[in-house]
Amino acid sequence: MILYRLMPVSTPESTATARRKRSRSEIGGGCFGGPPLTVAAREIIVHMNRELKMSPPEIAPFIPSPRVDGPVNVKTVNEVLDRYEVFSTVVTLRKRRRVKMIPAHSRILLEIVKGDPFLFLDEIADKLNRRCGASYLSQLCYTELRRHGLSLKVMRRRAQQRDEYHQFLYWSAVANVSTSRAQL
Repeated sequence: MILYRLMPVSTPESTATARRKRSRSEIGGGCFGGPPLTVAAREIIVHMNRELKMSPPEIAPFIPSPRVDGPVNVKTVNEVLDRYEVFSTVVTLRKRRRVKMIPAHSRILLEIVKGDPFLFLDEIADKLNRRCGASYLSQLCYTELRRHGLSLKVMRRRAQQRDEYHQFLYWSAVANVSTSRAQL
């Protein structure tokens, strides 16, 4: 059994009455204004709610905020408890995306592009995902193609040059069949 010594987080005098807007350098980075609650803090919130039968307004004063001097808001406690209700865990489980393409998949990517250079990047990524079974973003496909010296402009120019002979044969066959310009 885990025992916690419950002591409310002290609130500095400046933030007791009104919280002032902090500058970006004071926040410490992060896209949402600073570091998130630690897993340990989220576990404590769930423990206090489930085992000690405390309500969110009772829990909030005991959890220090990683972003501001003082305790977390009741809204934060509610969000942690709601997430626990849905996922039964306090740990954020994110699917890691691939940062680099393995060489076998890179070869398949080149085959796809050389087979049909007029595909859009998202279509190339979809074909690659279907053939490899791995999840790649279209941006990673673009980066991998650039690493091999290919761009969409270069691939399309090569395809047009490769297809010029086929186009010539087609138009010469059409010209042989048609007897007037109106038939074209």
